Formats: sequence, C-alpha cells, structure tokens
Amino acid sequence: MAVWRAIGLPWVPELDEAPATGLAAPDRFALEGIERVQGVMTPAAMLWPAFTEFCRAHGLANPGKGSFQTRFGRMGFA
Repeated sequence: MAVWRAIGLPWVPELDEAPATGLAAPDRFALEGIERVQGVMTPAAMLWPAFTEFCRAHGLANPGKGSFQTRFGRMGFA
C-alpha cells in the first residue's frame, strides 16, 4: 500500500477490501496502518495509541501493550 501511494497510482475499489484477514492485529496494523517513508521516524509513544484506535476501528482484539511491542519489534520496526 505504501508503494502504491508513494508512486501516485490511482486508488481502486479493490484496495478498500481487507486483504490481511486472518492475521494478528499487530501484523494487520503493520500492513494496513503504517506507511514507511524513508527518513521519517514516528516516536514509539505515538504507535500504541494509533494501534489501539486501529483495533477499535477494525473490530480487532487488542493483545495488550506488551504483546504489541514485542511482536512489532520482531517485524523490524525500530
């Protein structure tokens, strides 16, 4: 999704479908809720509130802050 946006391709209805069903909430957040931009760092303190809102908006079970931080860190996010 980030690449799609970065190169300016037009939005199509298929992108609104949730392709990441069946994944744990932190994984879906990493895929659908985070956009990696070179040179831009988001403070970790901002990720937790964004994640909790993402879970609420998508009807996902929030695994808790500790689990989120552990799993998110293992995905390669600093």
